[in-house]
Amino acid sequence: MRLRRPRALAAALAAAATVALAVAASAGAAVDDPSLRFADTSRLPLVRLVVSAPGTSADAPPAFAATENGRPVSGLAVSSPDAAAAIGVAIDTSQSMIGDPLTRALGAAAGFAGDKRPVDQIAVVGFDATSAVAQTLTDDTATLRTSIGSLALGATKGTALYDGIRDAIEATAGADPTSRRVVVVLTDGADTSSTTTLDQVVALAQSEGVVVHAIAVAGRGADPKALQRITRETGGTLRAAEADEIAGLYDAIAAEIASTYEVTYRSTAHDDVSLELAVGDARLTATYTGTAAPVARGPEDGLVPRAVPAKSWSGPVLALLVAVLVLFAALRLFPAHPRRSLIERLEPYDDATQRVE
Repeated sequence: MRLRRPRALAAALAAAATVALAVAASAGAAVDDPSLRFADTSRLPLVRLVVSAPGTSADAPPAFAATENGRPVSGLAVSSPDAAAAIGVAIDTSQSMIGDPLTRALGAAAGFAGDKRPVDQIAVVGFDATSAVAQTLTDDTATLRTSIGSLALGATKGTALYDGIRDAIEATAGADPTSRRVVVVLTDGADTSSTTTLDQVVALAQSEGVVVHAIAVAGRGADPKALQRITRETGGTLRAAEADEIAGLYDAIAAEIASTYEVTYRSTAHDDVSLELAVGDARLTATYTGTAAPVARGPEDGLVPRAVPAKSWSGPVLALLVAVLVLFAALRLFPAHPRRSLIERLEPYDDATQRVE
């Protein structure tokens, strides 16, 4: 099914595409070729790559290899799409969703839950002016359908979008540590009432390793710039649709989850990094700034590292450390003596103070 994307929303999505991380695929890549969704360098030296590889399967996964600045990367760990997933489904139930949009959203979410794999677990969050967890993680589809069906239109005006995503992220935290963690959020509006900020929810998702996918109900009040930042900076996707196309988007996200690999390794780079990831025959590239990269010191570097990460507090702390060391050295070289009066100290040299026998 080809989805219709309203022109205004499509233009806003394009305008919001600020480049924090340069990501590109090799020339001539086909539609079904892999793509690098996100390179997470927020926890260096750990690097986490989110790779979409449509058409692949766990039975015949693609081969992965990576280089940084031309040097082979060792110790790649690849999580299979067959691994269990813990999915937080967050649904906007604010007053602007009244009528057909909410009915269709709940029906599509219930279908998404009903079609999940037996190994997957889902938690349900509803948000209007505030956010609340309607169902904790469970693999029971009947329970999930009931909890989704119980969501009702909010009684108070407001949209706590960021709080809803936060609650969905936190609701997946109880999953097995080997599970992949994903959030799927549907909304028709911009955030108006959250206690969580956009920066905070992005940082939380990154720190928890959660991929966020978003569905924007078109023609209403969705904030594509915020949604695109959340999805782009976590490795997810942003899709827009009319209310009658929501079910198709949940199906597309389910397919995306089923073909997403996560690749992790520990970087030893110390400069600005040019990363190349081979996924089968495809070549994907990314760059990230070296100012946040760890210092690597090899045998050829001697005793002094070649680079020190720049931090706003590093200058004052270094100056204080030097001052302490200088003071310590001075005390060792010039030990303190008991205090004596000036007269007592001059007495051996003053003839007037000598006693006459």
